[in-house]
Amino acid sequence: MKQISRQKFLLNIWTRYPELPKQVLVYGVVQEIIQDNNKRICLKIDGKLFDLLLSEQICPDLEFCETNDIVAIDNKGQMILLAPCLGPAQMSVDLDLQQKWNLFHRNLRNFFENQNFIEVQTPSLVSCPGSEPSLEVFETEFEWGSLKRKIFLPTSPELSIKNFLAHAVRQKPNLKVFEIAKVFRNNEITERHHPEFFMLEWYRCFQDLDSIREDILNLLKALTGKSDFKVQQNTMKELFLEHVNFNLTPKTSAKELQMLATKLDIDTRDIQNFDDLFNLIFIEKIEFKWPKENLFFLQKYPPSQAALARIDSEGWGERFEFYWQGFEIANAFHELNDPVAQRLRMKQDLELKKIYGKKQIPTDEIFLKSLEYGLPPTSGVALGMERLFMALHQIKNISDLKFPLFQKITSSDKEATT
Repeated sequence: MKQISRQKFLLNIWTRYPELPKQVLVYGVVQEIIQDNNKRICLKIDGKLFDLLLSEQICPDLEFCETNDIVAIDNKGQMILLAPCLGPAQMSVDLDLQQKWNLFHRNLRNFFENQNFIEVQTPSLVSCPGSEPSLEVFETEFEWGSLKRKIFLPTSPELSIKNFLAHAVRQKPNLKVFEIAKVFRNNEITERHHPEFFMLEWYRCFQDLDSIREDILNLLKALTGKSDFKVQQNTMKELFLEHVNFNLTPKTSAKELQMLATKLDIDTRDIQNFDDLFNLIFIEKIEFKWPKENLFFLQKYPPSQAALARIDSEGWGERFEFYWQGFEIANAFHELNDPVAQRLRMKQDLELKKIYGKKQIPTDEIFLKSLEYGLPPTSGVALGMERLFMALHQIKNISDLKFPLFQKITSSDKEATT
């Protein structure tokens, strides 16, 4: 029968995509084919060798079998071609890594459930995805008859969780909640950033940032089985003094940062905004200048960097970022619960979005009305799950954990389209 091609055999003779026979010796993927003579073929399936008689009358599928075909061998010793391999693989799969991720996911959930946190599930379609000026969003449209409304994928579940807290705390004062959520950030892909990723957020009502820091320490101990971590804490003021010999204060101006950047030989062309200058100096001269094995907490940010955090009595933003193994992993706030101050900040953020050329989003009136209803003093944190997993398992590229849509995109692809 080899007088015809495999393609003609598959088109004209093969019984297309048969069911798995009821009685089979083995089924799986052909890993190797060894033909010792014209009458016998040895197939390696799932690591085991099967010696089969080659006869087109008994088993015509066998003669046209190739590696990566999905086959079965019935109890009569006949090979049945269940699904031929017709093209190259479309994605890479690491089952061991997937099982580690599944265990990691379960361990995170178990950690919070064992501490009597309540798990919440907030929407993945929202009217306001988050107002951070630097983040670009994914938008879509809800349609119902003639009604059309712009909606978004959330950059964080934060606003939705705080809505929940403001109402649920009336039933349970010492409320503790967590969520494992898919979040989405557009125009952002590197070895450590991905447009779609998992975020773990948790909040403690009536507690300050010390409780969140303790949670992170206990979580790392639970995940690693280690208890001898070296913990390092620094303020932003301390790092600027140590690494660039600059006295950062809550009243430091953009002009002062511009002068510092010039002194440090940092290119700041077309940059005049305080936050952009601050971030540039921090990234180029300060970030990751500490031992990567330390559990590092960086706290006390300039007021313009407070985001959704309170401002303390000295004028610093009450937030910290957590770093480990060269990754920025978590961002924690002593939450701003003043609705007037929050409305003003949100207005400023949305104006900056317009300046930065980001998609325009509406003010989140539901969130602001929830603050007016009353949110108690609360602390919370957002933790990037993929980054923590990468730090735990020494994984360098987040794409190793992702499916094909963005699996192969790199910075060079972006450059090729500009």
